[in-house]
Amino acid sequence: MRFSTRIILIVGLSTLVLTSLYWLVGWHHIEQLEGQQAEHLQAFIGERADLVMAGELPPEALQFLPQLRLYTPDMTWPSSWPEISEPGVYALGADTLLLAREVPGTRALYALYLPELQQLFEQEESEALEAVVAVGGVLLFTLGAMALTLWLLWKQTIPVRRLTQAIADVSPAAPRLEPLERTDELGELSRQFSRLLSRTQSFIEREQNFTRFASHELRTPLMTLGSSLALLEEVSDQPMQKKALARMRFALTRMEKLTDSFLWLSREHKDADVSVNAALMQSLLEQLQALTPAMSAVQLELSDGDWSWHIHPFVLSVILDNLLRNALEYGDEGVRIEATATVLRVLNPCAEFQEQTVPEAALASPEHYGYGLQIVEQLCDKANARFHTTRENGWFLAEVIFTAAP
Repeated sequence: MRFSTRIILIVGLSTLVLTSLYWLVGWHHIEQLEGQQAEHLQAFIGERADLVMAGELPPEALQFLPQLRLYTPDMTWPSSWPEISEPGVYALGADTLLLAREVPGTRALYALYLPELQQLFEQEESEALEAVVAVGGVLLFTLGAMALTLWLLWKQTIPVRRLTQAIADVSPAAPRLEPLERTDELGELSRQFSRLLSRTQSFIEREQNFTRFASHELRTPLMTLGSSLALLEEVSDQPMQKKALARMRFALTRMEKLTDSFLWLSREHKDADVSVNAALMQSLLEQLQALTPAMSAVQLELSDGDWSWHIHPFVLSVILDNLLRNALEYGDEGVRIEATATVLRVLNPCAEFQEQTVPEAALASPEHYGYGLQIVEQLCDKANARFHTTRENGWFLAEVIFTAAP
């Protein structure tokens, strides 16, 4: 049976059963109350008639019921009545009763003719009870049936919550889901999710394998280039040659760092006990300034105190290199670095960007602005750091928030 069909049937049947049971019990209770009222009224009328027959009350004491008729033993009783030989209540019609009682102190019988006795209490108490039952039925239908329906729906939607929790517990590193063993829509939905996650996992594995394989394969030609470049640096003595070799050395060093970064991104587990303190941060900036003369004017402001960031040094060097390159290439002069206990900030003037900030332009058109900020975002995400950029008062701010090292 389909899951939606089961829900509809449960709602309809639960409401029908609950409402039917209520009306059956309610009308039975009303009939029981009416019977008790009739017995009490008959007993009251009989007691008043006994006092009249004993001479303790005048006959006018029975005039509170205009239709009541008293037949004494010396009167002729209608022939249509059944044979009355003992005290009791005799039905003469749908609403007419005949109450036979003994005259006090004798064995003789007298009769009380009670037509339309039911009207005495139906129009008052019975109608009030029926109104109460009707109102109660409406309240039960709207509240009780709703509560029962919600409870049944909660029981029936347990598989939905289990599937939701299972999807929430899926690990991004290993996106797998065990489908539900059901033949309805939920089972099909869980199987579709499982197949989707399997395809996603396959795509992630292919991406990681490509990054890892490409990084490994690039190391061999980079080592060859490095050794060849070292030989050229030993034999070259011309200023133009040395300048060209210096640029080649810088490009090679940058390529090695990027290759190591891509290889680090492909790893599932990162180094947990590495950190960068203020002294190492200063050293990393000096290394970048030595390789890139344009970065020599960058100012570094370190906050006081003994602090460290939970990040690998070479990863931080790649992040810093890309941020400084974007600042120098797309901003104005006056790049400044601020390092505190948990935050790295790179600031530079960018007055010429009035409509679109540097990160928006770089992310919207990476083929023109380069992939530096995208690489920084990926590295920060893998290093459990947060990266965001803002622009205010003519300054562009790139901020990396680190996890404090234990």
